[in-house]
Amino acid sequence: MFAGRNKRVMKYFQAENVIDTVILLCGTSYLVIILRDYRYDTFLKAPSVAEEAKIYFDNYMASPVAENYLLFLIALLFWIKAVIQLKYLEFSGNQYQMIMQFMPDLKSFMALFILSVLAFALVGGLLFRTSPEFASLFDSFMTLTSDVEL
Repeated sequence: MFAGRNKRVMKYFQAENVIDTVILLCGTSYLVIILRDYRYDTFLKAPSVAEEAKIYFDNYMASPVAENYLLFLIALLFWIKAVIQLKYLEFSGNQYQMIMQFMPDLKSFMALFILSVLAFALVGGLLFRTSPEFASLFDSFMTLTSDVEL
């Protein structure tokens, strides 16, 4: 009776398990993209650079998944997983607790920052509608958040 009441129940839907599963699925889908890019035996027959570039470009344009976004998602999830793992280390447990205490403030700051950039994007879209950088709200938001090239 005592052992039956105190058995530990596995929690399959903990945040760490979900992040691990999403990382596994994203990594597998990226591997599928890589294998699909070489489905014409380009990896084995060593074609010319121009021929391989044309095949890769055709496959890249036909892909429903943007590889850059997928790689960004994988890297972001790995960083989240690394921060979660910091709470188990003896020397970084206190820092993890401080970060978790500051997290509501960081979330509110991020929301206000994104809203202010979005407001500037709206104003830029209204003032500079003829410019291609501000043709739509998405374009103006990406213009304001992109790197400046000198």
